[in-house]
Amino acid sequence: MTFWKKFATNFISIFVFYLIPHSVAHSCAYDPGFQGYAFFDATTINTNTLYAPYFLGFADFYKKKLNPQKDQVDANLLEWRERFCNLASIEDIRKIIYKSKVHQLIKLQTAIKGKAIKITGPFSNNSFAKHLQRHKCTETIEYLIFAKRCEPYATWVKSWENKTPDIKAMTQLIKKAKNKFNKTNSHYFKLRYAYQAIRLAHYAGKYQEALDLYDYFILKKENDESIIDYWILGHKAGALQALDKNVDAAYLYTQIFLHCPSKRTSAFRSFKIKTDEEWQHCMELCRNDEEKATMYTLRAGSRHSNLTEEMHSIYDIDPTNENLEILLVKEIHKLEKDFLGHDFNDQKYQNKVRFGIPRKDAGQKLINLNKFVRKVNQEQKIKNPDLWKITEGYLELLASDFYAAEKTFNKIRKEIKDQRIKDQLKVFDLVLKINMIEEPDEEDEAEIAEIIKRNDEYESHPDFEDFLSDKLADIYKKDSPGKAFLVQHDMRKLSIEPKMETIDDLLDICTKEEMTDFEKLLCSEEGVIITNKLRDLKGTLFLSQGKPEAALAAFKEVPRPAREGQKFNPFREMINDCINCEIENDTAIYYDKAGVLERIFELEFEGRSDFENSDLYFYELGIAYYNMSYFGHSWKMMDNFRSGSLAKGVGVENMSKYGQKEMVSGEKAMEYFQKVLDLTKDEELKARTLFMAAKIERNNYYLSEDYKRPKGRNMIPAAPPKYMTFYKRLKRESMQTEFYKEAITECKYFRFYTKK
Repeated sequence: MTFWKKFATNFISIFVFYLIPHSVAHSCAYDPGFQGYAFFDATTINTNTLYAPYFLGFADFYKKKLNPQKDQVDANLLEWRERFCNLASIEDIRKIIYKSKVHQLIKLQTAIKGKAIKITGPFSNNSFAKHLQRHKCTETIEYLIFAKRCEPYATWVKSWENKTPDIKAMTQLIKKAKNKFNKTNSHYFKLRYAYQAIRLAHYAGKYQEALDLYDYFILKKENDESIIDYWILGHKAGALQALDKNVDAAYLYTQIFLHCPSKRTSAFRSFKIKTDEEWQHCMELCRNDEEKATMYTLRAGSRHSNLTEEMHSIYDIDPTNENLEILLVKEIHKLEKDFLGHDFNDQKYQNKVRFGIPRKDAGQKLINLNKFVRKVNQEQKIKNPDLWKITEGYLELLASDFYAAEKTFNKIRKEIKDQRIKDQLKVFDLVLKINMIEEPDEEDEAEIAEIIKRNDEYESHPDFEDFLSDKLADIYKKDSPGKAFLVQHDMRKLSIEPKMETIDDLLDICTKEEMTDFEKLLCSEEGVIITNKLRDLKGTLFLSQGKPEAALAAFKEVPRPAREGQKFNPFREMINDCINCEIENDTAIYYDKAGVLERIFELEFEGRSDFENSDLYFYELGIAYYNMSYFGHSWKMMDNFRSGSLAKGVGVENMSKYGQKEMVSGEKAMEYFQKVLDLTKDEELKARTLFMAAKIERNNYYLSEDYKRPKGRNMIPAAPPKYMTFYKRLKRESMQTEFYKEAITECKYFRFYTKK
């Protein structure tokens, strides 16, 4: 495969759209989502910050996806291990806390309380269990048993399970938690009992009780820092939010987001501010600039946030805040969708209808961000000046001010020190170069060929192939449909949807005595010039259009050695249709495509001149045209692709949507079979002809909108009477023939229809 054919890989996943009717494609095909380009690489900034995953999304450069449940479990296990002086392994602690059952813990409790009782069962070699026994940690095991009993009422449940909480049982557990809180000596386990009680009240929907419990417990708690403090705050915030106390809830979520990594995802998703008034009150609660900057950052995570405005606010508070770069990248990714290649993106209509892109206010957003970036570059207070410098040029590029962008890039090129930014600038240079292509001459096409063959940025960045191909297709579509097609697709696509103007244009290009390097790329497939494929496609298309003379001329332009692999014999008669039968297994006589048409013209001549045997010649012609149709074993004479889904109930008039109208038609074959019926005196030949005519009628039913799919998977469809006229004639007029008996034996369809 040549490097140019890499263009085709972007379309392989959606070929199915062209192979099946639209109604099926829309319901079953892979949905690729928004189709566009992105060249601002997020890895240019520090993506290892705590905040990056929440604002840049689950992008490819994240090797570790956000997993809040795992984060919580890992943090909990780590704290348990630290509390027990790191004397037990994480995995042993996990087995007791998360994988044990109540009865197993009770058995362990007995071993801990008793004298010289050996630990047996799943914890016999568990280092944490042995530590608890050795040090008689009775409060620990008592808490673990209680927590395990709370677990069914306070664990995450899939929304579709519709699990109704057992309020009565949860209320009893809350009372027990308060009682154990008061009796327990360890302040650490007091905190955990408080957590269990508040969590149960929250999940039970007793929001005010959850807040009252918080006030009750917090006054009695010693200052012993733990992640559980923030877990409790999370449930308090959830209860406040449920009671429409959004300001207090949002402030608590800010605290959790700042200080508790194990609950950061939950806090990010839960943060909500509904009005400007609420926002102002929330800002008044902030105790320092860090909290204010975090608040702005969290608000930027909402779907309809104004990112530039949030960046302004964060910048005024803390110009070196790492979140500025994260929000900058997020906003640029949005603007890339709005502006990058919009004029020539071949999916722009779908993007607008399905995703509302470009956004209505995209132009103003671009202007606002550009102003902010210029301000930042002028004041030079930020952490990473190189990033903001190239951003200014890229925003000019997105605004289609290519002269200004080029000027900016040239100005800053020697100033940039960061290698990542230097690499990003090379990418922007190539984006700019492609955008500035207008009417490529030979020199331009030579440069394009160099880009495809040797440009490192083009080779390494996944969006360049699509970006360049869409740009060139848009340019070439006016004057060169062949180039416009092949810059986006490969020959397989052309064989599925052949168009004569495209084929002719490519033949003109690929048969030139002196092709440019770019044209050589287009006209080469795996190192072989595609001229013969184009001629074969042209002949096949002519034949499907009912132009056999033109088809023969095209086929004959393919050198005979290149036709040696073609093996057709559409004159071979078959009772049962078989679309994939291997000709070598049935006959030693076969033809290439040109040979088939030469034989057809011979039969035409014989049929018109040899009146005594004309019925035989016309029958052979009818067989040939039937077998070259969609339903015959030589269908590849008229088309290069066949989909079984096209044969059922779409209506002949709709077949042209899929480039298959002539191929499915039995009209030409029926014309010859009708001549046979008018001329023949041979009852056996008449029976054969009626049978073939009946098959054409049956096929017409499959194609028609009258078609009704049978209820059973392997049942034969019962056709209406108007599609059964030739079957009835065959039964009425030819029942005594040898062929009738043969057909009844071999063809289950025929057996079925004769009973009707």
